[in-house]
Amino acid sequence: MGITQEQIHKEKARAMDLVAQYRDGLYREPQLRSLFLELTMTCNSRCFHCGSRCETGVPSGLPKKHICRSCGRSGTTLIRNI
Repeated sequence: MGITQEQIHKEKARAMDLVAQYRDGLYREPQLRSLFLELTMTCNSRCFHCGSRCETGVPSGLPKKHICRSCGRSGTTLIRNI
């Protein structure tokens, strides 16, 4: 015995309800999933996947102390790890 159209419809509706509940939860309690900080414009790696417009002869970007102040304590950890 195969799966009926009614079973498929019910499963799709259940999955859509779960996604809606998850999305509603994110509106109440947002979660930061990723963060992109471009700290310098002088990278010369020219990675294919990167959307940065880095090039030579451009000012180096924000000084480390400004980045750390903006990011708080996590900024200090971030800079140490780069």
